[in-house]
Amino acid sequence: MRTGCRHFPQVGGIALAALVLMSGACATAPAWEESGDTAFVNVTVLPMTGEGSLTDQTVVVTGGRISAMGPSSELTVVGDTQVVDGTGKYLMPGVAEMHGHYPQDAESQFTRDIMFMYVANGVLMVRGMQGALQHLPLKESIAAGEVVGPRLWVSAPMLHGRAVTESAQAEALVREAAAAGFDHLKVHEELSAEVYATIAATAHEVGVPFSGHVTNYVGLYGALGQGQQTIDHLDNYLEAMVEDQDQVAELGLFDLGRLAGQMDDSRIAEVVAATLAAGAGVVPTMALWEGLFGSRSGAEWLQLRPETRYMPAPMVDGWVTSIDQRVEQFGADPEAVAN
Repeated sequence: MRTGCRHFPQVGGIALAALVLMSGACATAPAWEESGDTAFVNVTVLPMTGEGSLTDQTVVVTGGRISAMGPSSELTVVGDTQVVDGTGKYLMPGVAEMHGHYPQDAESQFTRDIMFMYVANGVLMVRGMQGALQHLPLKESIAAGEVVGPRLWVSAPMLHGRAVTESAQAEALVREAAAAGFDHLKVHEELSAEVYATIAATAHEVGVPFSGHVTNYVGLYGALGQGQQTIDHLDNYLEAMVEDQDQVAELGLFDLGRLAGQMDDSRIAEVVAATLAAGAGVVPTMALWEGLFGSRSGAEWLQLRPETRYMPAPMVDGWVTSIDQRVEQFGADPEAVAN
């Protein structure tokens, strides 16, 4: 890929354009000509490699990949390239939603609207974490261009300890998920250590990654050691900093505050090192933490989330009620709610 007076190999897709853009070019860089499938001219590029932006740029795309980029005053588009005038507009890398819940009615207009809104807001990939069989045809329809939407990475129905209680059952579900074509598995709370180990071993055997929650019966280190691909919601990181792990095993999803005073901050470096060594990703979902455990009332939270106007009113009302119930349970003191 050519940028200014320098040459770079062709890498990445348009969603990753700015990751390979260089902010500087030679002051005496000569003008040059490029052709491709599409060219965005006079656009401001947000490179994501640091603060600031690159103004008046031309970005040429060939075969779905960035083939050239440089100042519009120096780069001239030639041939049959489709030109998109980006004057007054911005170009940035596509965004990935790493913990999304698709609507369950995959064929509804509401679902199509949600898929369109993802793309309209620059989200080009969504990793689903509450999947079902009906989402697989939706994924295919998007890939075929029949529905406007992001690339979907669909999970199989979640594996929760209340429903998956036997190792043989767990093995069968993992094999069924692989055969159905799901992209990954979502593990959830309350899985026993034996059942979780079966899920992990079978998933590795059939080549399907698994991600999600960390069951307290396995713990963070156990999940990392058995190859869980991502830890979502920062689940079990705080528990891992409690010395008495026997207490942790019986905690419910919202009971962590009982052990808040026993967390040892000096263990943070240990859990970070273990995560890096395992090659696992972390999906913090901070918006969820702020909603479920923040000190604001539901009405106050709603004012900070104007995007909720696009969601069905009953769904939004349910979120507001849930937040108010949590604040009422713990009081309005931010430390009490956070703990």
